Amino acid sequence: MQDEWMTYAEQIDAIQGNDTWNSEPGAILYEPDLLVSARIDESVHFMRRQDIFDLMSTLQDGIACNKFNEGLFS
Repeated sequence: MQDEWMTYAEQIDAIQGNDTWNSEPGAILYEPDLLVSARIDESVHFMRRQDIFDLMSTLQDGIACNKFNEGLFS
């Protein structure tokens, strides 16, 4: 189901021209592998320390950031 959704989403982005920015050499803000990896590392660090408050704060920040970005690009 997710794979099918991703396929259609990529096709729609290509049709609307919304996929060109992430393939441009100057798109320095688009580093999804680094962003996801850093977020996972930080979360694992807090879980190992059993620091529930910092973990919750980090997760909430990520949700807020994602919600904010949806509003910018939709």
